[in-house]
Amino acid sequence: MTLPLIALSYDGPLLEEKALLRASEGGLFSLEYVDLCRWLASRLKSLCELGESITYVPDEVDSFKVEMSGLLRELHCPYEEIVSGIFKGSMQNPKDHLKLVLFLSSELQAAQIVKSRQVSDKQQDESLGCQQLLLICETLKLPGPRGQSAAQLFFQVQNKVEEVLKDLPNGSAGNPVLKKSLSNEQWEKLQTINTVLASEYECRRRMLIKRLDVTVQSFGWSDRAKARIY
Repeated sequence: MTLPLIALSYDGPLLEEKALLRASEGGLFSLEYVDLCRWLASRLKSLCELGESITYVPDEVDSFKVEMSGLLRELHCPYEEIVSGIFKGSMQNPKDHLKLVLFLSSELQAAQIVKSRQVSDKQQDESLGCQQLLLICETLKLPGPRGQSAAQLFFQVQNKVEEVLKDLPNGSAGNPVLKKSLSNEQWEKLQTINTVLASEYECRRRMLIKRLDVTVQSFGWSDRAKARIY
């Protein structure tokens, strides 16, 4: 059970399995358990666009319950008994406390994977874009894009393409798919549609990554931890 916490670079007092099991028995009345949940939540907030923040002040457990239940709903936690149990203060089963840690850990692992891939994809996209611009300039025998603004570069490319098309026989170039120029408003709508589709794809990919990661991590759990969760 502590393997996911090690992978997340957690170095708190609950790294040992016995300590985690003991703290899970105390649940929200265990300061170490609450600190672990708050640590996981704070890391999640730094990676995801979450509206809920988790703060904890001793002797103010009720505010923690409200914030944590709100965070779980925002993360679409599938354990409804845990979400409602925290809010109502009726969650006292150590199994449920371990499930909460497992869920937050899995969400954080998935968020870290997605974030790292986003950075990698962005760098790859930027590199690919530069390569494509260089190829366009080389093909059209234009100077490289370095030192030019995007507007200047595309203006040169457009002029060069129009010159080349004039020298071609009639019918050499096919008709364009989009025959009208899009307005700024239409480009914005197109970008919105693309963002929605990309977000939906990212959500599905995140769910698959999380399921796979939890399955892999489960092979490292001890029999004692498995018995307490399932």
